[in-house]
Amino acid sequence: MANAPTRYEPASSFPRLPDVIDQLFRESVIAPNYVNRYFNGTQRANLLETNETYVVQLAVSGIDTDKLNIEIVGQQLVIKGLCTVPEVVDATYLMHGLFADEFTDTLELPMEVDGEKATASYHRGILTITMPKAEHAKPKTVKIQTAH
Repeated sequence: MANAPTRYEPASSFPRLPDVIDQLFRESVIAPNYVNRYFNGTQRANLLETNETYVVQLAVSGIDTDKLNIEIVGQQLVIKGLCTVPEVVDATYLMHGLFADEFTDTLELPMEVDGEKATASYHRGILTITMPKAEHAKPKTVKIQTAH
């Protein structure tokens, strides 16, 4: 229709107020996780893709690797852990920005991976998880047959 009303969408990078309120509610009330609290709401992670694998790099400095648990189900990667901060005896906080807490971080992957063949390493505060793409989820080439 030529005269149908359309919603005005300005060309700007400002987020919509309802989206900001939804994000505030999700992150503040329902389940603020350790990663978001610790890093002021920014996801300190990389998701990389090679021809055969997905690689996730996550900043988890100060966390004992024995207290980390990695679960992979289909397209979902779940990282659970416990961050501990050593106590200082007879001291008063002047600034309190480190939290001792359990955390869960979930990442949706673009396609299914083979969790049985996944590997993980930890070096200088960076947890690296390498997951091979599932064979049944990889793109397949189909050859077109022509009739003669």
